[in-house]
Amino acid sequence: MLGFLGGGIFCLLTVPAGFFLLGDLLIRVKFCGYGQSAIGCLFFGAIFAGGLTVGFSVGLAQWFVLKRFLLRARWWILASTLGWMGIFSTLCNLFYKPILNNGTVLQTTIDADALSGVAGLLGAGALMGLFQWLLMDLPLVRSWSWIALHVCLALLAALAVTSGIHPGGGVTGASVFMVLSFPMYAVISGAVLSRLMGNLKMVNGLSQAT
Repeated sequence: MLGFLGGGIFCLLTVPAGFFLLGDLLIRVKFCGYGQSAIGCLFFGAIFAGGLTVGFSVGLAQWFVLKRFLLRARWWILASTLGWMGIFSTLCNLFYKPILNNGTVLQTTIDADALSGVAGLLGAGALMGLFQWLLMDLPLVRSWSWIALHVCLALLAALAVTSGIHPGGGVTGASVFMVLSFPMYAVISGAVLSRLMGNLKMVNGLSQAT
């Protein structure tokens, strides 16, 4: 929770900076064109900065706890940063679609763009769980729940967005949605992580005894 709180506070500074500085830089180097394409670059700058800030802050907070348990804990910060950048960008992309579809993502016919957005969010959640799982030094049978957790939470977020249960579209709506859902993620993931670290201590104890 402290990691999310710190990331949220710093996002108030980094997101506008990413929007104006990184977005403008991408336009100046002609990564984007003008008009709608230029707006896309500005939003990409904001999303990149927001994901980077939240991911680093959460990863750093978790690292302070996990460094007592994991040999490669320093890589947890990088895994968290990359994972949250992917989640932040795919979630914002999914939130942008309601604007294009007059407030609804899934209409009477299945929207291919919406399905691709949901798949992207699920993929980002699965990859973050996978990146972090690789650092846990636990057998798959004891740590699969960490990957499954992120897939399930990403699916719940996707269902909430596509069903219209969200505070608006675009980057603003996605940011508000993430702030409201952070406590749930923090409690659930913290409980699962605590259980996994208990398993890790047990496995290490058995190894030393052997």
